[in-house]
Amino acid sequence: MSTLPSYPFLTAFEFSHIATLFLQHQSHLNALGYCRTPQWVLKHAAPPPYTRQPPTPYLELRRRLPPLSTPDPDQDQEDEEDEEDDPESLGGRARGGVEVVYNILYSSTYRLPVLYFVAPEGDVRDVLALGDGDGVVGQGEHGLSGEMWWFVHPCRTGEAMEGVRGAVVGEAGGEDMGEGDREGGEVGGRYLGLWLGFVGGVAGLQAGAGRREEEEREGREEADGVGE
Repeated sequence: MSTLPSYPFLTAFEFSHIATLFLQHQSHLNALGYCRTPQWVLKHAAPPPYTRQPPTPYLELRRRLPPLSTPDPDQDQEDEEDEEDDPESLGGRARGGVEVVYNILYSSTYRLPVLYFVAPEGDVRDVLALGDGDGVVGQGEHGLSGEMWWFVHPCRTGEAMEGVRGAVVGEAGGEDMGEGDREGGEVGGRYLGLWLGFVGGVAGLQAGAGRREEEEREGREEADGVGE
């Protein structure tokens, strides 16, 4: 497969291929002890009934973000008492952080990936409060389910990715991304990795990064110990 001739823009097939390579690269890093946090997984949405369209691939990540502030034991006790009095209280969400579901979908309109996110049992305002970035966030229909989700608008993504062209595909415009090719897997990993660096911060994906780096360092040390 030739490497992204229309970079930074993608076809649906290129997105599917890059997503697969991204997961291969993620597995490679995980084997080296670099990834101990929840991982992205590849899923497929069923096509509309009575059509011959293939299932639509997308990536999904479920992550519990850290709380907005350090828990106070006395406050925790008060929250537990409040929850007993009010079963619908969301005090537990504040202590444990909010769980967020992230989806990466391909947009045929923008010809780019789009990051969607939702907090099924929490408040997305907590996610935005933990966010750090310049992305434009809005609400709209999820590209597959039609439900209302938050998303990072892709209007600036193309320009941002163009600025890192050399880091993704090389100045000459392309390394091969063949199946099972380690270098190709790194190309796929770099595209979505850098793209997530641009769009993920505002959606809270970088929240708790310091703790994750510490866990990953511990994982590498454990892996090194096993190999000795």
